[in-house]
Amino acid sequence: MGGTEGATIKQVYENYCDRISLADFVVISAEAAMIYTRNLYLKATSADRGTLDFIANFKYGRETSVSCEYSAHVLPDPSKSCRDVQRVFVDNMGLDWRGAAALMGVHTLGRASTKNSGFKGWWSDPLNSRRFNNNYFVSLYLKGWMPMQVEETGKWQWGYSDETRNETRDGIQMMLDSDFCLAWSHGKTTEDYEEIRADSDVKTCAWTIPNISHGGLFDAMDKYNDGKFCNVKVEGALRALPGGETSAERKELWKLFQQEHGVTAMNVFKELRAMCCNGCSSFKDDACIQRNEKEFSAVTLDTGSVTHPSGMAVHDVMEFANDEKAWMTAFLESWSKATNNGYRDERALIPLGPVAM
Repeated sequence: MGGTEGATIKQVYENYCDRISLADFVVISAEAAMIYTRNLYLKATSADRGTLDFIANFKYGRETSVSCEYSAHVLPDPSKSCRDVQRVFVDNMGLDWRGAAALMGVHTLGRASTKNSGFKGWWSDPLNSRRFNNNYFVSLYLKGWMPMQVEETGKWQWGYSDETRNETRDGIQMMLDSDFCLAWSHGKTTEDYEEIRADSDVKTCAWTIPNISHGGLFDAMDKYNDGKFCNVKVEGALRALPGGETSAERKELWKLFQQEHGVTAMNVFKELRAMCCNGCSSFKDDACIQRNEKEFSAVTLDTGSVTHPSGMAVHDVMEFANDEKAWMTAFLESWSKATNNGYRDERALIPLGPVAM
């Protein structure tokens, strides 16, 4: 195989195998890919979004193993949702949930392939999947998602369900249960997190309102998503619909909303739902009242709480969606811990030291 850029890592490593271990080289290769794709992103925007600095914290001296006894369990099993995210990133690697969510942000790059994992599609849109940015977190909350089954393998994942999507043009966009659980839950709060799975919640749509009770998604929309929510630029009433901390508070806020905007809150709520959920504005007798017929036609319920999503890292996901620099800071900390794990005391890795420029 020639590799996507004309050479494989193995072929490139042959030029350096007498100077560095393969284990160190794999880490360097990953960091080089993130720096390269970060620079692609920075060239495309004039805003100050921050650069990646791996050199300051890089350490070397990893020993290459020819086999891995635990290779089958190194990464989370997507079908086990946040149970396996906790096993791998929290219990085994020593990260907290904020760190685990930050590290999962690498999914903004690349895509899943049926021949490798049985899943199919991009975590970001095709353009952002070539840029190292916070689009993974932006996508989780600024797009609608419905369960979809991969035709070739029968596996279940979450499919992008915005009414205006165009898979012929933009390809398949998806999330796995292990991504989804960071942001969504059947519980009302993070403390009573209740697992959501694509294969058992097959007739649901996950979406939220922009003016969400946890603090809003306006920076995520305006700074990182061209002012769009569920692929539609939202203004006025569509931006202002309040969530309310309790049902009673929401009823009072919705009454005031109608007085201020001259439209009922429920009509705005239905409009937002239709934008995110394949045109499904409301449900009746377990049937979607749909503005058009597209691939996802069986939706009958909202997933979790529309106004109070409660995934295991809900507040961190929202912060990372609204503030890319906050994510990058947390990511660099998690990346350093993940790549330095297992090397302590007599097996300590060696700091790179000053680098001549």
